[in-house]
Amino acid sequence: MNIRTTTRRVATAAAVAAPLALIAAAPALAEDDAAARGQGNSISGVAWLDQNSDGFRDAGEPGFAGHTMYLVDTDIAVKTDESGRYTFTGLKPGHSYRVGSMDRSMLDGHGWSPLRSLSPNGSDFSPTDGKASFVAGEQNADTGLVLTVNDYRTSQIIVSLPDHTTKPVYQVGDVVDIVGSAYFTGNANDQFGARLVLPDGVRKLERIGGMPSYVGDHKPNEVTGFFYDRRYSGLVEFLGARVVVEQPISAADIKLEVYKGVFGKSDPDLANDTMSRPFSAEAAPVTTEPTTEPTTEPTAEPTTTAPTTTTTAPVVVPISQNTTPLANTGASALGLVGMGSGLLAAGGGAVLWSGRRKKA
Repeated sequence: MNIRTTTRRVATAAAVAAPLALIAAAPALAEDDAAARGQGNSISGVAWLDQNSDGFRDAGEPGFAGHTMYLVDTDIAVKTDESGRYTFTGLKPGHSYRVGSMDRSMLDGHGWSPLRSLSPNGSDFSPTDGKASFVAGEQNADTGLVLTVNDYRTSQIIVSLPDHTTKPVYQVGDVVDIVGSAYFTGNANDQFGARLVLPDGVRKLERIGGMPSYVGDHKPNEVTGFFYDRRYSGLVEFLGARVVVEQPISAADIKLEVYKGVFGKSDPDLANDTMSRPFSAEAAPVTTEPTTEPTTEPTAEPTTTAPTTTTTAPVVVPISQNTTPLANTGASALGLVGMGSGLLAAGGGAVLWSGRRKKA
């Protein structure tokens, strides 16, 4: 075999080997290119300890080693390495996956950081359930974790009539709204609720307030509520009852107690977990109905109209009403009457005589 033949064979082998090498390298190159376009077959990120609870990974904040990340609704889970990094591989390019950051509330008291998904160094997972959706190829699916300190507290007890007016002392028969409020402050979302204890002497008519009913809320003198989803810090929530006052009450207490969530052990101040307010009610005033007596006013006499006639009424000489006695002249009353009669007779005779004389 001469040198020319050997050179030809080496060239031929190289020509065949080169395409084979390119074919073998093609999947890796394609995956890297797909990852650059967000279409790779993996999702990766980092878990870190958010020391100032702001949702951003600041300089010096360490990775969280040994934290479990999982694909929701599957049995696939991985743990973060010493630097806090994790990776899910073997995923379908372009496919969306729901990723979960393990709930550590009952393990070591860590909660999820505030959501900062629009920032390249922010936490991408919900602070309410620790989950987020990513498309295969995502390389910055990061989760912040905070060491939780939450203060659970009661806020106020409000007592009023349904029209929101109030009384210093209520009365038997009054319909009254009794409402309590509670909240928590801290660096992690959490569940919470409350219990309102009503005084003896009132009866519940209906439940009021926005707090969902708690399991076992059936006692006649209590109202309980609880949020099972994790709420945001600082949100004040209300629960209460509309009641009717059924008996007098002398300065009895209305009591309010806050129910704590999964981070309850972190509460630094137990003094504000409960509060109370006095409530008094008096008997309704007795009012007597006025009685109506029958009227005794005199009845007017019926009046009748005298009948009218066409005959001429005789002239009536009024009799003097003067009762003053006449002066005593010594004359007899009968004598005066007789004298008057005589004068009338004499006058009549004179008239008669005068008539006869003219005829003669």
